[in-house]
Amino acid sequence: MKILYLTQTGQLLTGSGTYRDLVLDGMSNRHHIKTFAGPQDYEQDWDIAHVLDLKHARLKDLQRLGCPIIVDVHDYYWTQFYPFPCPDLPLRYFLQKIRKWRYSKILKESQAVIVHSEYVKKKIQHPHIFFIRYAIDRNGFQSHAQERDKNLILFVGRDYFRKGILTLIRALPLVLKEIPEARVAVIGPEYFHSRLVAKFLSRKLPIEYINGLSPKETREYFLQATLLVLPSYIEAFGIVLMEALAAGLPIVATRVGGIPEIIQHGINGLLVGKGDSQQLAASIITSLSNGDLKRENFWERLFSPEDMINELELVYNNNKFP
Repeated sequence: MKILYLTQTGQLLTGSGTYRDLVLDGMSNRHHIKTFAGPQDYEQDWDIAHVLDLKHARLKDLQRLGCPIIVDVHDYYWTQFYPFPCPDLPLRYFLQKIRKWRYSKILKESQAVIVHSEYVKKKIQHPHIFFIRYAIDRNGFQSHAQERDKNLILFVGRDYFRKGILTLIRALPLVLKEIPEARVAVIGPEYFHSRLVAKFLSRKLPIEYINGLSPKETREYFLQATLLVLPSYIEAFGIVLMEALAAGLPIVATRVGGIPEIIQHGINGLLVGKGDSQQLAASIITSLSNGDLKRENFWERLFSPEDMINELELVYNNNKFP
């Protein structure tokens, strides 16, 4: 099968970037594949064109391709306006309107859509939607038997305020009353204005903001820390949760979006209400004080990269779309 992939090139430090790398690597061993390079690719005969992230699609490219088009939709934040505390709420309001208009046009050009959580599937309108669970390469998250920092809490990802950094900032003083040595490492690229506001709001707290790490360096933090927190207001799924499970980290996250599809409360993590800093603090204290949940058995039921590629091939071979 000849497959054209439309995607951004270079390193993407996001969940969709992890997915892209696994897809390209897995399919290169099974099919003739190429990443879109320019107009010269329009005229070639492709069996499938696969847009690996809706955000990176260009309508004019899709309209000139003469083959079935599949689009990956990684989130639902553009489907309606979701207000939450952040320094750029008016801008997000207008961007959501623009994105919904643009993305809806792109989806109309596609013959199939792939989503990665059941929650997102409910939010997207398309006649042919396929659900494929994310996967990650677990090998990079294996522990090297090093001693963990019992007081280190991780917050990983871009878009701090959507992911609940403000709730964590409000919860941390409550945690420090019980565990004075606790501290937070916030890891990942972030918009300048959001990072500036977050740093100002947390200026008296033991929170370190770390930018510019490679994936390998980020994985080392997963192996050093004792807890991952993801107190998001909205979240499609969160590959960071799978990474934490692979590294054997306890998790405290919010009961929103696709998070409950991977985190089972009291089994492989603790779930709290969005925006509830007191509940978040109590769950952090519990996790830091009481230690392990049963993570390994649950991990075995998650899809492997090979399973994900096999599921994707089934979509490519599906005859429900022309």
